[in-house]
Amino acid sequence: MANNSISSVKDDVFISENDTTTYFSFDTTLQSIFTYFSSITNLPDEEWSSFLSILEYKHVDKNEHIQHEGQLLGDQFFIAKGFFLCYYENEEQHFIKDFYSELTPIFATMNPIMKLPALYNIVAIEKSEILYIPSHKSVELFCSHNCWQDISRAAAEQRFSYSEKKDLYTRTKSIEEQYSYLLEHQPDILERAKHYQIASYLGISPETFSRFRKKML
Repeated sequence: MANNSISSVKDDVFISENDTTTYFSFDTTLQSIFTYFSSITNLPDEEWSSFLSILEYKHVDKNEHIQHEGQLLGDQFFIAKGFFLCYYENEEQHFIKDFYSELTPIFATMNPIMKLPALYNIVAIEKSEILYIPSHKSVELFCSHNCWQDISRAAAEQRFSYSEKKDLYTRTKSIEEQYSYLLEHQPDILERAKHYQIASYLGISPETFSRFRKKML
């Protein structure tokens, strides 16, 4: 991945030259994206350049949504800095489905041309910064080369597999086992999410989670 490509993205997203922390986070994010894409398919240099040329930057405030249930999908997000949760709700409560942290790609749909309605809400629970591709540009990119179809398909399959394994784990494992798994594999959730959010993610009540934590202390 050429360094001048990264520099051009920095210029395009209008980030202050004095903000070295943000620079580093974007460098790391771009390198992670490139590595991820390349692990799935052969990524021609010109396609990577096209990808960089349409990336946009957005600062996301705490409690700001980047996706609402029911809206037409299409935007593709990459988290450079911050923490998000994915949830759905009924008339009485929210249900936490997932958390997304730095270096996480959030692909709205396997095929952006389909314009499917979103099933979940995605909201920042910290001040965050993202790189993203607007829906109309993601459609153009998807149609430009087969590599983007391979990447979109693989991302959707991986996310589905992860969700299936997570749902199975919460149904078959004890609270102690689930907590130990988070502690080992996803400690950022325990460090950055509220207790009631973790409880919802584990599929238990806040009261049950509170009693469990007291036993653990």
